[in-house]
Amino acid sequence: MDRTLLYPAETDLLLHAVPVRMGAAGTPEEAMAQVARRYVEERPGEGFFSPFPDGCTVRALFFLPGGRLVVDLSGPVTAGSGTSTEALRVYGLVDTLAVNFPEVRSVRILVEGRQVETLLGHLDVSGPLPPQAEYLGPELRASGLLSEHRGG
Repeated sequence: MDRTLLYPAETDLLLHAVPVRMGAAGTPEEAMAQVARRYVEERPGEGFFSPFPDGCTVRALFFLPGGRLVVDLSGPVTAGSGTSTEALRVYGLVDTLAVNFPEVRSVRILVEGRQVETLLGHLDVSGPLPPQAEYLGPELRASGLLSEHRGG
């Protein structure tokens, strides 16, 4: 199945579509976990970079009523620094999941099974996060890719 992962480009530090081919998954929740793992644990192609450091993994993923997704991350998720690094790490994952699964209205990020206030000290991740178009490249913003999530 074709999926779209939103990785930052080395040229402008905005999220751009990187199409990937993935195997079929059973349930919608399994498909969401598959996309999250691919995004967090693997590297994108040339010209793009992963906002997650090597060694990060997806421990678990739960899809709850009301379109709420919980993603539990492990590894050096809180390693690094910088406001833009943190924003790309958080919204690269949140927006990638929302783009591939329109039923996802918000994503809650846990680290090692625990709620955290922030990943790198700049962005509050203590609650559910709706997708944000502000980190998308201009071609994606113009496409209205996340417009169905407004007000989610």
